[in-house]
Order: sequence, then structure tokens, then C-alpha cells
Amino acid sequence: MSLSTSKAALHDAMKKLRIRTDSVKEQWDDESRRRFERDYIDPLESLVISTVKGMEAMEALISQVRRECGDD
Repeated sequence: MSLSTSKAALHDAMKKLRIRTDSVKEQWDDESRRRFERDYIDPLESLVISTVKGMEAMEALISQVRRECGDD
């Protein structure tokens, strides 16, 4: 799996998780749900965002290396 494909899959998985957790709010809206979201979902989302940014930086670096090494 390419870095680009992995990045898109990770982003898509987080998007799907956020959609599902948002839909759960209709049925489960108490302090336990809010705590779960605050303690697990929100930090995970921050980590995914950071990871995607890192993957983008890695893609740029790999592209630069390929250009400089003549391996387009």
C-alpha cells in the first residue's frame, strides 16, 4: 500500500468514526458518552491529524529524493 493510499485510508477511517460517534449522540447523550468522546475520540482525532500531516511531509520528502536521484 502506498503512502498516499495509507494516508487517505487513515483520514477516511477517522471521518467514518466521527460520523458514527456523532450519530450515537442521538441515542446516547449523557456524561459517560461525553467523557468517552473527550478521553478517547478527541485525542485520537488529534493524533490522526498529526499523523496525516507527517505522512504529507514524508510524501514531499520522498518526491524530493526521487527528483534528486533521478528516479521519477
